[in-house]
Amino acid sequence: QVVFDLVVDDGVADRGHRRNLLNRAFREVGVACGSHPRVRRTCVIDFTNFFKERAARRGTKLVNVLPELRRQLGSPDGHRIVVWRATSGNGDEGWPEGIEYRENASATGSRKAVGGTISRMWFDQVRLPSLLKEEAAQVLFSSANFGPLRSPCRQVLLVRNPLIYDETIMERLRSPRAKAYYLFQRWLGLRCIAASDVVLFPTRAMMDLVASRVCGERPNWRVAHYGVPLGLFSSPNAARLEDGRVRLLFVSLYGEHKNYGTLLQAVELLRRDEPGRYHLVLTAGFEQDWQARSAFFPHFRIERALYRKLHAEGSAVDVDWKAYGSLPDLYRSADIFVFPSYTESFGHPLVEAMATGLPIAAADVAPSRELCGEAAIYFPPFDPEGCATAIRRLAGDQLLREELRARAMKRARDFSWPRHVARLVEAFGVPPA
Repeated sequence: QVVFDLVVDDGVADRGHRRNLLNRAFREVGVACGSHPRVRRTCVIDFTNFFKERAARRGTKLVNVLPELRRQLGSPDGHRIVVWRATSGNGDEGWPEGIEYRENASATGSRKAVGGTISRMWFDQVRLPSLLKEEAAQVLFSSANFGPLRSPCRQVLLVRNPLIYDETIMERLRSPRAKAYYLFQRWLGLRCIAASDVVLFPTRAMMDLVASRVCGERPNWRVAHYGVPLGLFSSPNAARLEDGRVRLLFVSLYGEHKNYGTLLQAVELLRRDEPGRYHLVLTAGFEQDWQARSAFFPHFRIERALYRKLHAEGSAVDVDWKAYGSLPDLYRSADIFVFPSYTESFGHPLVEAMATGLPIAAADVAPSRELCGEAAIYFPPFDPEGCATAIRRLAGDQLLREELRARAMKRARDFSWPRHVARLVEAFGVPPA
């Protein structure tokens, strides 16, 4: 009787319960009932196209890098690796063994509050140099854009935030305060770059972006491409447009630079031309209301409205963030991967999609070209019609999809964590133990 009532859905203006129950994209449902202070009892139903148990997502890069760094440096008796991190919260689960950890909440900054930036600056410029002396450190690896301006030891700085250097971002921000915040971070970042012995960038595109702010690159700048755990993504996707529906995928939490608006407008164009054929799966997290209030996401409300319209029409679903280990299932469920970001420091989802053998349509910007090369087709970054045309081209050309699939799986092998760590060790300038 309950299911019957939900299908009839009388009293609900948009018949949302009926649409969710009959939406073929949803494969799993979760139901929970409990007491409610006002209506006494309430029942919540969540639908999704796949389910995996949620896991911690902290430190994904370090969790991949640290074991390989330990291996390449050699005997633990010869080299100590000390990691300063924010309070772990859930103990050491997921963090590699054989590493010394120091917990300090100020070791990471926050964009949500100025206080986070101030505490991070205090840690970097005052507390950290003293800690390095106490630890008798030989090398400091500052992995997140900023570091001490006067390090007592050799400093290797990883610059991986394109937002503070990209002029398109600055043009799209509306808040003078947000622009001032980014400009301050740019000023401080360039100071830290000048103070470092070696500066690493995840891509040549990221290096060129920073170089454009200082009239050219410096001799101590180097590129160290990130990697992905290829074994996790190596199984090819099985989707072959078998039922006539085209499953589109974009894996990324929401960000201004992710350019969701172009992709969502493109899907709306596709829906108008061929209703019911294209279905978009996102991991944006559009229901996070704090982003709607943030000056750093000026287009969030508009883009969320576009998503909600498509979702109501059965053309899009936002599965929010999933545990990293469950992402291969999401890639393998798709037919085409679309990457509309207009700036990136690297772009892990592109490599993950290539490793899974997905055909890719990407915004025609330097980071995407650097990673994918000829393993993708490209569209102008702010052109919804161009994005829709690229998707139609892939959906209608099986031979092209197979060619891109072969190129992608070969290209993905160029990006591995051991290669990245080898570049780190080279920059550290310390011999293996």
